[in-house]
Amino acid sequence: MYVLSTDVNRTLMSAESHLYGLYPPGTGPNLPANLSEIYQIPPYPDTQPLDIGLNALPNGYQPVPINTLNQSENPLLNPWAMCPRYYQLLDQTYKDKASTIQYINAQFSETNKLLSQMLNTTVTTAIYEQIFDIFISDMYQGLPLPPNLTQEVWNNVTWFDTFSWYFNYSNLEERKLIPTPLFNFWIILLLINIIIPPNGLC
Repeated sequence: MYVLSTDVNRTLMSAESHLYGLYPPGTGPNLPANLSEIYQIPPYPDTQPLDIGLNALPNGYQPVPINTLNQSENPLLNPWAMCPRYYQLLDQTYKDKASTIQYINAQFSETNKLLSQMLNTTVTTAIYEQIFDIFISDMYQGLPLPPNLTQEVWNNVTWFDTFSWYFNYSNLEERKLIPTPLFNFWIILLLINIIIPPNGLC
């Protein structure tokens, strides 16, 4: 198994949580039944054996490595940071649809004002996606949302977050550029496993 995460605490914890669900306690490796006790404990002074049966680790834990790269160096999970062509296409999309952007900004001007007061910072539609992510993260962590967050403002932020994904990837070439590095990586992994079948030691 190859696990890859962006170098952000939230995504690293998400990867770890998924792995804990896939490999819950009791699914980890066991030691050979005839293994001498001296090999079952770390070679440090005064180390005492644990009463964990044949489990290699307490509670039968199965560790799985999580690979990560800095955001700016990750062509798989953050491809737009590594692709100047994507930003060229995005700039062109903004120019081609300037009237649409102007209309949407006008429609959301009151929401911008309310969010700016609520968050004590200047808010424009350009950062709605980040605001939506923060609100969702706070909700799932049981953290309080701003007390003056109305249903209408929440609906507007939610709608715009969904719309921005459509708008930012409305160009076919943009949609091809973003997933291609990840698909190529998957294909390479599949080919490696076909050409060199796993031997049970990896």
